[in-house]
Amino acid sequence: MSSLDSFTGLGGSNENSQSQPMDIKDSPLAADDDNADKDMNMDQSQPDESDIANDPIFSTAGQQLIDFLQYLEDYQPTIPDSVTSHIMHTSGFNTNDTRILRLASLASQKFIADIANDALQHCKMRTALSQNKKQTKDKRYTLTFEDLVPVLSEYGINIKKPQYFF
Repeated sequence: MSSLDSFTGLGGSNENSQSQPMDIKDSPLAADDDNADKDMNMDQSQPDESDIANDPIFSTAGQQLIDFLQYLEDYQPTIPDSVTSHIMHTSGFNTNDTRILRLASLASQKFIADIANDALQHCKMRTALSQNKKQTKDKRYTLTFEDLVPVLSEYGINIKKPQYFF
């Protein structure tokens, strides 16, 4: 058992590490003052289900969620469901719900579109700086590695060109 497992109590089947539910009052972190009891009983003041159902903010958000889920049933994403299902299956997430697959496809599509848009903006800035030197009428932009590297690093993806391309 690692030191992290012994610290968190998530260790293996050691006889001494059997976890038993501990009452908050028995915790070594429990306070001795009168305000501690008030803080521990916060969950007693939760609203009823009828209060939530009558709340206009909840009903509006709930209706928007229902509408969005219905929209996902009819939506055909750019990334096919079979590709998304395969990638999610290889990463350990198995589902048969097409709405979840399409939601993941939609999120992936947005991520790729954001990266492509940022790379286009970077390319436009780079060509605007070089355009002062020579005037060209060609307004076609090409996605290059030099435009993609800084954009991907903003998203936390660090890539390097292989040495044999230098």
